[in-house]
Amino acid sequence: MRWSLFLIIISSWFSSFTQTVPEIGILAGGSYYLGDLNPYQHFNHTKFAGAFLYRDKISRSDRLSYRLQIGFGTVEAFDSESTDPARLNRNLSFRSRILEIGPMLEIHFLPYEIGSDKRPFTPYMFLGATYFKMNPMTQYNDSWIELQSLGTEGQGTALSDRKLYKLNQISIPIGLGFKFNMTERWAIGFEYGIRKTFTDFLDDVSGDYVNPALLAETNGSLSAELADQSLNNEASFANVNGQSIARGNPNNKDWYVFAGVTLCFRVLEYSTCPRRK
Repeated sequence: MRWSLFLIIISSWFSSFTQTVPEIGILAGGSYYLGDLNPYQHFNHTKFAGAFLYRDKISRSDRLSYRLQIGFGTVEAFDSESTDPARLNRNLSFRSRILEIGPMLEIHFLPYEIGSDKRPFTPYMFLGATYFKMNPMTQYNDSWIELQSLGTEGQGTALSDRKLYKLNQISIPIGLGFKFNMTERWAIGFEYGIRKTFTDFLDDVSGDYVNPALLAETNGSLSAELADQSLNNEASFANVNGQSIARGNPNNKDWYVFAGVTLCFRVLEYSTCPRRK
């Protein structure tokens, strides 16, 4: 409620200067992730996701719009469902809620204006920069355990040259969509947006196993137990003869996706902002 009132006030104020047609709206759909626990399968374990958005044209252009979006969703994956023997043996899993906020630029392939009869629809692409918060967890003994503070790959200790990863990150949304007018004040759309992140720890999996005895001594027994849940106790072989065993692939960053239906409402009537036929 507070966000809706805030967006209406801001849009009304901005429109008094620009004479454009601001919109507020929602996105409802799903979210999923691509990374070490799900490298290839799009839409695998898609969970509900939503967003609130404010959109307006840039300098009265029919081809360019900007928007501010606040989104939320959940991503998860399970090695136990993989057909890859190595991932089946690794036997890791995670879940993370995601909250993101940031601006995006929309580029219309056709001239478009909400409520216009002559500009009623367009495919579009979008690009932006978002700040997002994550918190990878795993289920252990019927409880959800937060993983970042446990340093399951020795982060933040003498066992690794990596610091504890941050739960607040930046991502780059890139996507495609299609929107069209339903009435003079309402428009509906469909879009798919993938987010490039700059972290490999959205799933708490990135590098090599570390020595489990040393990890338990440094970070506690729970850290060591959650670090290696493999069926053949892979971590027990870590650092043998100076050779580490891979737990994940640090060369590939993680991605996540928001996709769904958008429903937008034009805030101002055309008596305030004259309609372009």
